[in-house]
Amino acid sequence: AGTFKVSDVELDKEFSDEAYPVVTGRDDFAAPVNVYDGTAATFGFNKFWAQNEADPAGTYTFADVDGGVKVNYKVDSWKYFYSTVQGNIGGFEYITFKVAGNKDTKLTLKTLQTNTEKHVFLTDADVDTFTLDLSGLTAEQRATNTQIAIFAMGGAEQQVTGEFTIKEAYFTHEKEEVEPIVPVEFKAAEEYTGFGRFYSLSTANFVSNDVAHTDYTMTADKILWDIKAGEEWSCALAQISGTLEGFDGLQYDFTLGDGDSVKLKVEGAGFGKEIDINESGAGLFALTAEELAKVEKVVIFGDARGFGGDKGEVKINALRFGPRTAATVDNTGAVVLNGAKVFDLGDKAYTVVANDNGTFSVTNGAKGDWNCWGLRVAVPETAYTKATITLSGDAADTILCKVEDDANGGRSNEKPIEHLGEHVTAELDLTNLAGAKEYIFVFFTNQATPNASTAPVVLENIVLHN
Repeated sequence: AGTFKVSDVELDKEFSDEAYPVVTGRDDFAAPVNVYDGTAATFGFNKFWAQNEADPAGTYTFADVDGGVKVNYKVDSWKYFYSTVQGNIGGFEYITFKVAGNKDTKLTLKTLQTNTEKHVFLTDADVDTFTLDLSGLTAEQRATNTQIAIFAMGGAEQQVTGEFTIKEAYFTHEKEEVEPIVPVEFKAAEEYTGFGRFYSLSTANFVSNDVAHTDYTMTADKILWDIKAGEEWSCALAQISGTLEGFDGLQYDFTLGDGDSVKLKVEGAGFGKEIDINESGAGLFALTAEELAKVEKVVIFGDARGFGGDKGEVKINALRFGPRTAATVDNTGAVVLNGAKVFDLGDKAYTVVANDNGTFSVTNGAKGDWNCWGLRVAVPETAYTKATITLSGDAADTILCKVEDDANGGRSNEKPIEHLGEHVTAELDLTNLAGAKEYIFVFFTNQATPNASTAPVVLENIVLHN
């Protein structure tokens, strides 16, 4: 027995660098913390699990067992438990979970800070491996994650009980999951080329994302669902290929079955946005440029009330990203081409290049005689009666210039240019388009000569005037 006196305790700089962060001013850790050492190739955090403090005691209980942590749950709604992590984890792109339990147990895996989540179902395998993909986030965003959560049977209307075992949970640089869903190769009826007017989806692009791939079935123009109990949030899923920059959102035209509804959602890494559609008809699911840049999937939930046993259908009359964002008109009547969206209305017939000076160079290869390119222009409040278009090109090439009411193609005017050259103009009459909300200017190069190629045509400006 004896005593001693501690006169001083210090942490030197080497110990307290970013790999071993010293946290001050925090007293809100509800459980011990998993600390990353800053060097290991993986970072395990399968310990110190705690239920959400706002939920009743005993919602989740935990027991260390041979080979993992056994979790017992007594849940309804969206109750969760979590493990707290600390350290310089921004370099890890994935989180791997290895879980054993009863088939069809639904788990939602989620980072509470960046809101990256994944709904999974256990199978009859001895151990299921799932990956939470953080690769779409920046290292700085990933570094903000401090709580990794699991929701058991999320969304249950009535209390359910059960158990499962977390064999392993760790951050890693490798995606280790064997996906139960075969990835969809995007094959739109109207293939997106970067300058298409629309980016279309059909039922052929969707798969059922439940484990057995049977909750949703696709016909030539319909998506039908028969959702099994325990798979309340299964869905029809289409993966997206390419950038969606330059659209106004996701246009839809659905015919719903009697009494049916759908939830239409777009998803990406750390991102999700959805709308409920409760009646047949057409509409626009508006998305900002920032949101469109994040879209990786289009998801349809049938009868999105959240619980199994539902049967229903939706006919997909149209589902496409579009329309192209309309260019604006400045106070002099000039169409603002810098940043405008010029698109190809043909079958990849044209190549469109936005030049640094705000003009566009358009070249076509082999094409049909009526393939064309163009742009939408929002009609300004000032009433104009004419539009003058200035183009440059090869004198051997012709071009037909046309303006239409974008909502009523029957209202239009056109003028041919028999020989292009330097700064050639065409004047179009706008008087019979009065009341239009948007114009669409359309251009047909060498329209009378199928399969003829042209030298680049440069769209220099469009000016509205009287």
